Amino acid sequence: MSKDIENYKAVLQESLNLVNLRSIVQFYGKFPDRYRLKIWQLLLQIPKNQAVFKTLLSQGHHKVFLLLDQQYPVPSGVLRRAFHRTLSLLANWSPLLAEVTFLPYLVFPFVKLFHSNLLVCFEVVATFLCNWCENWCCFLPYPPINVLNVAENVLAYHDRDLLLHYVKHGITGEVYIWPLLYTVFSEIVEKDQWLQLWDHIFSNPPCFMLYLSVALNIVARKRLIVLTHSDQIKDFFENENLYQVNTMIQKAYYIQQNTPLDLTPESIIPTEFLPLLKGNYSRIFNPKRSLSIQQMSRDTILPTGYSIQL
Repeated sequence: MSKDIENYKAVLQESLNLVNLRSIVQFYGKFPDRYRLKIWQLLLQIPKNQAVFKTLLSQGHHKVFLLLDQQYPVPSGVLRRAFHRTLSLLANWSPLLAEVTFLPYLVFPFVKLFHSNLLVCFEVVATFLCNWCENWCCFLPYPPINVLNVAENVLAYHDRDLLLHYVKHGITGEVYIWPLLYTVFSEIVEKDQWLQLWDHIFSNPPCFMLYLSVALNIVARKRLIVLTHSDQIKDFFENENLYQVNTMIQKAYYIQQNTPLDLTPESIIPTEFLPLLKGNYSRIFNPKRSLSIQQMSRDTILPTGYSIQL
């Protein structure tokens, strides 16, 4: 292991460009713990806009999070303060985020890593939201049906029997894909494994995260295919720890390389990475709301099992 770390150091010292960083994670399987958070900042091109950040911070706590402790209790005082401030920063930056009920689940794992530096924490999450989550809020307050439909099609291509099992029992992507995405995989793997997953997510185009969610289902298919109720699937994804993370990552790369073009998520998930600008946050998280609920119920074909109640 020490020899591997020395090799990491040599490569990092020679060059820290993005191409080499992506080569490192694919060759070694993960980034070294000592350098990981710095590498993530390099990959995400974090601008560290001190002046604008202070302006957002001066706006104080956002009213929508006043009852956060009741809904999402955090025992540690340091973490709780960082958690509240990060959520308020995000809602002050982009008002739409005040409507996003899953935001605390998405934010908290990053707060645990970056709580000692709120500026970096905010910019990492903001960059992630702008590049990975643009289509997650098109149908608020409902899940991103368009994204889940794409995942369902990818699963159908790579493991049709598992998809047919889900369809037979009325289990939709809202159960076996969506919780993995909005909790950013934090409830299904342990910390070290989670960090390794995010080494690969941040090193790849945004659609790789969707491939990972499909890959997890396929890797765990032996345990999933005997479950016949949505509650059982939910319980599995909330309480199980999967230890086949390397297998899951390899499967995700296989899916990425072997999915037909007409099934790939690129049609709805941006492929071009756009970092936050230096000096200002002129780009905010403000995805277009695609359809009203009335339009959805009238014009949109929903994946099997979805039902819109008006």
